Amino acid sequence: MQEEIRVQRLVIVDKDDNSRGQFFADESGNVGIVLQDNNGTTRGTLALMGNGTIGLTFSDGNRNKRATLALNDSGTPVLEFLDSNDLSRFTLASHEFGTSITVNDKRGNPRISIFEKENSGPILNLSDSNQDRSISIGLLEGGTSVFSIDGEKTKSGIRMSSNPNSDTSIVIQDNKETIRVLLSSSEDGSGQLSLIDDNENTRFNILSSRDDASLSLFEVNGQDRVSIIASKSSGTNFGLCDEDGVERSSMSVDKLGASSVTLSDGDGQIRMLLMVSNENDPFIQLTDASGKAMPLDS
Repeated sequence: MQEEIRVQRLVIVDKDDNSRGQFFADESGNVGIVLQDNNGTTRGTLALMGNGTIGLTFSDGNRNKRATLALNDSGTPVLEFLDSNDLSRFTLASHEFGTSITVNDKRGNPRISIFEKENSGPILNLSDSNQDRSISIGLLEGGTSVFSIDGEKTKSGIRMSSNPNSDTSIVIQDNKETIRVLLSSSEDGSGQLSLIDDNENTRFNILSSRDDASLSLFEVNGQDRVSIIASKSSGTNFGLCDEDGVERSSMSVDKLGASSVTLSDGDGQIRMLLMVSNENDPFIQLTDASGKAMPLDS
C-alpha cells in the first residue's frame, strides 16, 4: 500500500477523461481545490492564498464569477454577489468595528448601505445613481435617532435628530457646510428657529418657552435691530433699535392692560412717553437728555 502521494497538482477526470476537479499548490504559496462541470468550466473554487486569505468562489457556465465567501488575512469575513459583468452587486462583511451590508447598481455604485458600528448604532444610507444625493437614517449610541439628506458633491443638506430626552433639532446647511437654518425643541417645552447668513451670523431668531416668546431681527454684524417679546409675567413689547443696538422706539402692553409708546435718544434715554393706563387714562410725558420732565408746550 502506498501511504503517500506527493504532487503539485492532482487532476480528477470522469469516465470520458474530462477534467472535473483539481487539487493544486502553486509557486506563489496558494493551495486550493477546483471543481469543473462537464465542459471543463471552473464552477467552484476553494483556495487558501499565500497571504492567508481563504475563500470560496462560485462561477456560472460562462466563467463569470458570481459569488464569493472569503476570510481575509485580518480575519474579516466577506460575502459578495456579482453580476455577469463581474461587478459587485451585494456585499456582506463583518469588520472589527461592526457589520456592513452594501447593495450596488449595475454600474457598481453603492445605492443602499447598512452599517452597524459597535459604538454608534445602526445606520441606513440610500444614494442616487450619480452619488450626488444621499439619505441617511440612524440610531446612535444612547438612543438618539438621526435623519439626514446630504449632497455628496455640493455638501448641502438637511439633518434631523431626536434623543430620548425629547430634544429635537432640524439643521439645514449650504454647499459650504455652513448652517443656514436651525429649528429645535427641548424637553422643557422651549423651541427655537434661527436663520443664519453665509457668514454664520444669525439674522432672524424666534425663541419660545412655556410662558414667553420672542422674535428678533439682526444686522449683518449681529446687532439686534427689531425685537418682539410676549411674556406671561410682563406683557408684550415691540422694539426698534439703531445700528448701535440702542432701543429708539418701543410699543408695549403690560400684563395689567396698560399700553405705551416710547421714543428714545441715541443714549437710550426715553424722551417721549405716550401711555394709556389700564383704567383708560391717557398720559403724555416729555423729558430732556438728563431724564427731567419737560412741559408739553416746550
